[in-house]
Amino acid sequence: MASLLGLVLASVLAITLLSLPGHAEEWSPPVNISQNSGYSSTYRGAPPVVDSNGGLHVVWRDDTAGNFDIFWATKPPGGTWSAPVNVSHSADDSDELALAIDTQDCLHLVWRESWDIFYASKSIDASWSPIVNVSQTGEARLPDMAVDGAGTVHVVWLDGSVSEFSGLLYAAKPLGNAWSSPITLSVGQAGYPAIAVDSEEGLHLVWDDVLPPFDSRQIFYATKPKGGTWSTPTNVSETTGGSQRPHLVIDDGGCLHLIWETMVKPLWGNWAPDIFYATKPSGGSWSVANISQSSGDSREPHLAADAEGLPHIVWQEDMGDGNWDILYAAMALDGSWSKVNISGNPGFSFRPVIAVDGRGKPHVAWDDKSLDNWEVLYATRPPQGWSPPQNLSDNSGSSLWPVLVVDAEDNLHVLWSDDTPDNREIFYRSLTPPPLPGAIQGQVLLWGRTSHEGAEVSIEAEGVRLLSSVTDGEGRFAIEEVPEGSYTVIVESPTYLPASRAGVEVWGGLTMRLPLVTLLCGDLDEDGVVGLSDLTLVAVQLNTKPPGDPRTDIDNDGLVDIFDLVAVAMNYNKTGSPWLG
Repeated sequence: MASLLGLVLASVLAITLLSLPGHAEEWSPPVNISQNSGYSSTYRGAPPVVDSNGGLHVVWRDDTAGNFDIFWATKPPGGTWSAPVNVSHSADDSDELALAIDTQDCLHLVWRESWDIFYASKSIDASWSPIVNVSQTGEARLPDMAVDGAGTVHVVWLDGSVSEFSGLLYAAKPLGNAWSSPITLSVGQAGYPAIAVDSEEGLHLVWDDVLPPFDSRQIFYATKPKGGTWSTPTNVSETTGGSQRPHLVIDDGGCLHLIWETMVKPLWGNWAPDIFYATKPSGGSWSVANISQSSGDSREPHLAADAEGLPHIVWQEDMGDGNWDILYAAMALDGSWSKVNISGNPGFSFRPVIAVDGRGKPHVAWDDKSLDNWEVLYATRPPQGWSPPQNLSDNSGSSLWPVLVVDAEDNLHVLWSDDTPDNREIFYRSLTPPPLPGAIQGQVLLWGRTSHEGAEVSIEAEGVRLLSSVTDGEGRFAIEEVPEGSYTVIVESPTYLPASRAGVEVWGGLTMRLPLVTLLCGDLDEDGVVGLSDLTLVAVQLNTKPPGDPRTDIDNDGLVDIFDLVAVAMNYNKTGSPWLG
C-alpha cells in the first residue's frame, strides 16, 4: 500500500512539474519553406547556420528553374520564413554545397557547378554578392569551407587537374581581398576533405587518400597555424583496411575530434566497415579507438562535441536479417565509452545526424523505413535515458535527409526533404526546450537555539508541495532543479510556528536568495497557535533535568527552566512566524 501511495504521489508531482508554465518541450508544426514546383533536396546538404541575433539561414538544391540551383531562405527568431532566393542562377546543375557564417554575420557559400568550385557571400541586410569561380580548372568537386575570426574564408576541394586521380587544393580569401591562387596539398587519390578553424585562427584539415608508402586508403591530417604554412600530412588511421569519409569537429577547448569508416576483417568473417574515432588535444598527439566494434557494416558516422569537450557519435549499423539501426556512442569524463541502439525498430534506419545543445543534451534525426513510408525520426537523451523515436514528418509521402542545428538558446532546428505535396519540398520544425531550472537558497533560524538544523523548507505551486530541502546546522538550505515559475515557500520545524512567503519568482538558470527568517517557538502541541496548553506543558516540566517531555526544552540545553517558559509566553496567541525583507 505504501509503495502504491508513493507511486501516486510521484505521478502527481511529475504531472504538476510538467504542467507549470514554460516547462514542457514543444515542437512547432511542420512548415513548407521552399513552396515551389520543382524538386527541393537536402541530400548530403549543408547544415543550417545561426547568426548572432538567432536568425536561421538554410540552403538547399532546387530544380524549379529547369536545372539544380542553390536556394537560400532565412527566418528571424520568432518570425516567419523569407521567400526562397536563387543564389547560383546557373545554367548547369549546382550541388555539393557548404555554408558558413562569420563573426560579423556574413554568410559564405561554396558549391560545385560544371566541375568548378563557386563562391558567393551575403552581408547583413545586403543582397548576395557576385559569384566567383574559385577553382577555374574544370575538374573540381567536393568543396568544404571554414571562416576564421578575422573573416578569412578558407576552402579546400578535390581536383583532377593536379593528379592522375584526384588531388587536394586549398585557397583563401582574406576579408576585403581577392582569392589567393590555389595551393596543391596532395597529388595522390584524395577524397572527402573536411576543414575546420580553431579559436587562434589555426586551420585543421583531414581527408582520405592513398599516399606512399601506404598502399590502402588512409585518413590524413595537416595543419596550418595563423600566418604559417601547411604541415606535412600525417597518417591518423594507420590501418591495413581502407579508411574513408572523415568528419572533423573542434571543441571549445581546441581539442580535435575525428571519425571515419575503416574496413576491418574479424578473425572469422568478411571485411566490414567499423567506425573509428581519434582525438588530439591542443599541442598533443592523436589517439585512436574503434568505437563500433561490430560484426556487421557500420557506416555514415556523424559527430558532435559538447561544452565539456566530450564526443557524441552516431552511425547506421547492419544488425543482420536486412535490419539497419541507428547506434549512438558517447565518451564519459573518465574516458570510458557507452554504446546504445537508439532506433531499435525493424527495417531501415539510415543517415543519422547529431547536434548537442548547451546543456549537453544530444539530438539525433535520421531516415527511417520501419513504417509504411520513409519518415524522419528523432530521439534525444534527457537525464533518465534515451527517448523513444518520435516521427517528425508523420505524413503519407517520402521524408528524407534531415539536417539540424542548435542555436545559442538551445532551440533545435530540423529540416528535411519531403514529397508529401506531390513534388519534393523542404520542410522545417523546431523544438523549444524548457527553461533551465533555477534554485532557491536562504537561511532559517530556530529561535532560542544554537543549532538550526532540521527545519524543512518546501515549495508549493497550485496547492501541491513539489520540492523540499532541510536546513543544516547554520540554518542554510538550497532547493535545486526548480522549474521556472512562481512559488510559495513554506518553512516548518516541530514545535515552531511555520513561516511562508508567496510569490517567489524563479528564473531559469538563476538562484533566488531569500531573506533570513526566524521561526518562533512555542507551538508544542502543533495546533497552529501558541496557547495555554503549550504554556501548561512547559510549566509542568519546569526545573526537570532531563525533561520528561523533550518538546518543553526550547533551547535544547537539557533543562526545562524559566527561559523556556518565558520563550513560550513571549509568543502567546501567535499563529505564524513573520518573514520580513
